[in-house]
Amino acid sequence: MGEINWLLRIQITFTDDGFTLSQMTFINNILNRISMRDCKPISTPIDSNHQLKAIEDDDEHTDPMTYQQIIGSLMYLVTGTRPDLSYTIAHLSQFNSSPSTKHLTAAERVLRYLQGMKDRHLFDPWNNRLEMTPYMDACNGNCLDTRRCVSGYLFQLVNATISWKCGKQRSVATSTCKAEYQALAMTTKHHLWL
Repeated sequence: MGEINWLLRIQITFTDDGFTLSQMTFINNILNRISMRDCKPISTPIDSNHQLKAIEDDDEHTDPMTYQQIIGSLMYLVTGTRPDLSYTIAHLSQFNSSPSTKHLTAAERVLRYLQGMKDRHLFDPWNNRLEMTPYMDACNGNCLDTRRCVSGYLFQLVNATISWKCGKQRSVATSTCKAEYQALAMTTKHHLWL
């Protein structure tokens, strides 16, 4: 049947050096569906100075369906080719049941980030020595509602990203050291499965 070019909305391109996985067409479809195809690009997916928390009585509610559609589409990007959005989407997805206009604005910011970064892709080189490199990090108590830490990991095989995850830790860490230790344990556990 020849070389594969598309698989589950992921474009596969082969070169002499390796192959790339891209979801630029899917990103364009999201931007068109949400009527943001001409939005102004932004350089970061989330504002580090603005911490989101669960909706409060004085917050303005927004349509949950629209918010959930945006987050669902972005989650597919994260699982496909965009580990750079893992933290942001893990953070925003916890507000799916009752989003406010602040949450919707934060989700639209991610779309503006994608507008400027839609050509990013995963690259897997040919003929390199098989060597796995893990990366992990954690933040202490950055969830304002539960005080639980958010941690994440990323694995690269031959400089190609092959696995990643971001989410809240199961228990509350009382220090940055304990948060980092829990993240290291999560990363090690995942490494055993690879």
